[in-house]
Amino acid sequence: MSNIMKIQNLTIDYNGIVAIDNMSFKLEKGKFYSIIGPNGAGKSTLLKAITKNLHNTKDSIFIEGIDLKDFKIKDLAKKISMVPQETSIDFDLLGEEIVLMGRIPHLKRLEKEGSKDMEIVKNSMIKTNTYHLKNRSVTKMSGGEKQRIIVARALAQEAGIMLLDEPVSQLDLHNQIEIMNIVRELVDKEGLTALCVLHDINLAVNYSDEIIIMKEGKLVSSGLPKEIIKQNILEDTYGIKVEIIDNPVTKKPFIIHVNI
Repeated sequence: MSNIMKIQNLTIDYNGIVAIDNMSFKLEKGKFYSIIGPNGAGKSTLLKAITKNLHNTKDSIFIEGIDLKDFKIKDLAKKISMVPQETSIDFDLLGEEIVLMGRIPHLKRLEKEGSKDMEIVKNSMIKTNTYHLKNRSVTKMSGGEKQRIIVARALAQEAGIMLLDEPVSQLDLHNQIEIMNIVRELVDKEGLTALCVLHDINLAVNYSDEIIIMKEGKLVSSGLPKEIIKQNILEDTYGIKVEIIDNPVTKKPFIIHVNI
């Protein structure tokens, strides 16, 4: 499989405070990656750097072999979409109108959406189980419905890479699973590459092809869940006591917090 993104010796410095410290890793096309680590590890900062929202970076991020510095924002939006933890929508928009925003990078200035754009929006809503929300106001949507609409908007961008920053942290268990299932299916059936920041380690293990562990801006470890989800690594990273057992259903590692 080909590398769709390469992070090479990335360092992010805020006035002498290092938020990302000499980080390097690669993403392959069509895989689900999760980033885990304690608060302050630099997970969200990394996503901001990838979306070109930070400029005080050293060395490079490459998208399909092209240096991020060489991308215009509109062209980058055709390669990378973003699903934030929480999206503030201040206008009384319908579901379809929100998803249509994903087509903006593909339109010229003042150009109206055409039939192709509307078909892409429709398909994006069907794939994210939101088509029944096309004429519903965002103000009347539940948290889970709104978040699925945001995933549909990101999908409508037709970008090969989707970044998700704690996309399920404020949702109940049902909606967490539905969102994660949708993204997993997009990876498996659409060839999407997903890079998802998660706090729930067990959720990361269940859905990820590979996991990236961060602490204090540094890469602790990365690889297959069974290879890197180890007791010593997690205890050192999070500063807690854990036990790891095999999930009797999935046969994947399952983490239990131990109070000692």
